[in-house]
Amino acid sequence: MFRSVVSNFDFYDNTKVTKDDWDKLYEKSRSMDSKVIVAFDELKTWVDECFSEYDYFVIRGVFLWYSWGPSLKE
Repeated sequence: MFRSVVSNFDFYDNTKVTKDDWDKLYEKSRSMDSKVIVAFDELKTWVDECFSEYDYFVIRGVFLWYSWGPSLKE
């Protein structure tokens, strides 16, 4: 979802999110799973407060590696 709105979204690094980006993300979240809607609603208070002082916020991309089998060290 983020990449479809924030063209420079990076799964491995920092990404700047502007007010315009947030508005598009929030709008897009309205048509998603109820858990996504709840998560964005919970973020909204913090995001609104952030934009009252700053022009953007930064999110950290996180790529998670899951091992479903034996440890790679074995």
